Amino acid sequence: MNLTATQKVTVEDTFTGLLKCQHNLCYHIAQRLKPYDITRQQYEVLNILSENFPGKLNINAVKAKMNETMPDISRIANRLFEKGFIHRIKQEADKRNTEIALTEKGIRVLQDVQPIINEEMGSHFENLSADELLTLHQIIYKVSENNPLKG
Repeated sequence: MNLTATQKVTVEDTFTGLLKCQHNLCYHIAQRLKPYDITRQQYEVLNILSENFPGKLNINAVKAKMNETMPDISRIANRLFEKGFIHRIKQEADKRNTEIALTEKGIRVLQDVQPIINEEMGSHFENLSADELLTLHQIIYKVSENNPLKG
């Protein structure tokens, strides 16, 4: 769909387009990750942990970077632990507080899937110029920052 500057676009049209785009991206990524036995959300946790590697992160810090509930993050972490992709470290002072960190196996799976993620994302965004990609990023960030429920 090509829009011109004279066409009226509503917030609802934009919202529907965003949802469709998000669904499309998530679906294609999920399909490409299946052979590696990880979900898109599990990949996201591994990727967040890789940004802090070799350090560990409190599970609440991971949750803050994702759009998931605490029970969902706990389930994702449990599955990653069962697969040997992360370590879980219970805090001595507070047994409810758990930190997680990548294992060597987790690092290897990330190294295996990162080119696939890059390829998939590239195929979805290849028709955007560098300026358009920057503008899209800025708009998404601006809309995200306007979220009244953030915090």
